Amino acid sequence: MNQQCSVQMNNGQDRLAFLLMMAKKGEQNAREALIQDYNPFILRAAAIASRRYINPDTDDEYSVALIAFNEAIDSYRSVKNRSFLSFAKLVIRRRLIDYFRHQRHKGKEIPMSGLFSSEELEEEEPKIFVIESQDLYQKKMEIFERRMEIEEFKQVLARFGISFHQLVEFSPKHKDTRENLFRIAEELIQCQLAREMVIKEGILPYAWMTQRFGLSRKTLRHHRLFLVTLCLLKTGDFPYLADYIRGQKER
Repeated sequence: MNQQCSVQMNNGQDRLAFLLMMAKKGEQNAREALIQDYNPFILRAAAIASRRYINPDTDDEYSVALIAFNEAIDSYRSVKNRSFLSFAKLVIRRRLIDYFRHQRHKGKEIPMSGLFSSEELEEEEPKIFVIESQDLYQKKMEIFERRMEIEEFKQVLARFGISFHQLVEFSPKHKDTRENLFRIAEELIQCQLAREMVIKEGILPYAWMTQRFGLSRKTLRHHRLFLVTLCLLKTGDFPYLADYIRGQKER
């Protein structure tokens, strides 16, 4: 496995770029894989645009966001300083604004009505309605985005049978242990095969790790939940949680 691990991965960007290229060429499997990989991103983008939690099973906003993500795949053109995800987030926001306009014109209740005025919904790029001050608005949005990010990450962890309660229970208490596990997680995601085992199946490549890091299987199994969680954070779009975890590393 050592030779095969010479292939470097850049936090999931290689997979994203490959799937995006294939999807634009008409490969349906690649498109479906993109949607599956970034479904939490789609949900969060829809929730932020709607300023509320979005239930994918019952809320039309999710369907609008999903269509917008597909549109972003087809229309994205790689340019400097604009990533696909930032472009997709913009398309999702615009399509949801169009949806809210349409709903308002039909006389239906709009979930965003407390945050956007009628005039602002008529603008091509509505201005954010700030109730007290821009600073207060920003703080409220950070709290909202942090809450949505936590809920999204809970869903990701649940796919591997991991809960936040378990993380608290199995998180290392000593600083040197945490630092060592952070280093191990970083090497795991830089190795393509190891990274895919962890991210797709939640499995650690024990044989390779014992040889690479000189740790016993018993020690690695004890820290499996923490290592898998670190890898998911490092390869996902979870800036608030990633900052928090970095702080815990240095504590």
